[in-house]
Amino acid sequence: MTIKGIVRSTLLGAALAGQALSLSPMVQADARISLPGGDSRVNVDYKPVNLHANKRQLALRFAQQYDQFKPLLEQRLDGQNNAVQMSELSSYAARNGLDIQAMKSLDRAVRQSKGMVAEADHLIEVRMADDRMIREWQQGAEPLFAYVPEGDEESWYHIEAFDADGRPHSLSPDVMPDRPVFVVGINAEKDLRIGLEIMQQTFEQEGVSGSPRPTLNSTADSDLETTVLKRVSVQDDNEPWIKGAAEVYSIVSGVDYEQDDARINVVDMPYLDYDGTDYYPNQVMVYWDRYRFQAVDMVFMEHDDSTNYKDLSLALVAAAQKALELYGRPDLAAIGVITTAILQAIPDDWMTDDDDYMDVIYTLMKYQTLNGQYGVSGNVRVDMEPLVIPRN
Repeated sequence: MTIKGIVRSTLLGAALAGQALSLSPMVQADARISLPGGDSRVNVDYKPVNLHANKRQLALRFAQQYDQFKPLLEQRLDGQNNAVQMSELSSYAARNGLDIQAMKSLDRAVRQSKGMVAEADHLIEVRMADDRMIREWQQGAEPLFAYVPEGDEESWYHIEAFDADGRPHSLSPDVMPDRPVFVVGINAEKDLRIGLEIMQQTFEQEGVSGSPRPTLNSTADSDLETTVLKRVSVQDDNEPWIKGAAEVYSIVSGVDYEQDDARINVVDMPYLDYDGTDYYPNQVMVYWDRYRFQAVDMVFMEHDDSTNYKDLSLALVAAAQKALELYGRPDLAAIGVITTAILQAIPDDWMTDDDDYMDVIYTLMKYQTLNGQYGVSGNVRVDMEPLVIPRN
């Protein structure tokens, strides 16, 4: 479910001066928040990148060079591994005298658009859409080469793919194709891992994040108080067949312990691949020394291609800090104000394939145990409990 649907069906956030936070029926990507008295000065301009032309050209280029790279694919795709990375393509091309300068230029253009030129040597991969297709392809079936379209998945009416001669084909976004399909596009796992590193670094630079080590509200000998995620499942990960496994992360938000500022941290959840499956990560989600109150909110997000994580993190910080400033006092209700600002800063633009909101858990308490607790949208279900980690 997109943020539009969530906002229409749920009441978000805490009270503002005795009034509920007012949200427009459609949340805009500029993070505009309506405060009591009609103040709507929170206006954060975050525009996701549009990679449609680059991804399309990459798919077409690789389709036309398929025969040249087929030996590499046959060597690397064995059921355990279902993808070949751009670095492997580049090495193979160098050894065999193949020209892939156009694909390397497109890879760099993608990294540049996403603000990852320095952080990533490559982002592009060629991946079999489904592992079950590998055997059919190995037996001689002619593959197609597709790319993930731009825009909200609900707006997709077809998926464009190319054969080895460069001819276009139209595939259903909802029905798995009956022939092998290679997806030429972004390595989602690598993109999210680097993206979250960029977000965390940006939060720290902007003063809204902190180390998991104790700060002013603890002593050198005190234990580390945390909340750990014991079990998690997702009802609908919003992933069509062309995207493969989901890549999920969470945004944990509250009020800074010392300053009258928002406190925001991101937590990667790399194991949460498929909906309808229980995962038991035993993962620390909250370090309580970072927060002033014994409560935080937790937003669950799903990676998509078109996010520039530097720009997104700056937008989240600006929206949260401005909302807190306009609210005027860092009390317990400010946690809901911060979270609502974050939700409104997340784009909900059908023209982009940007990171998707999945669910939110409001007011997670420090000493609270949750068993089978659903988020507001009924999409994410968690078991969480306090965990005290002793010092060495």
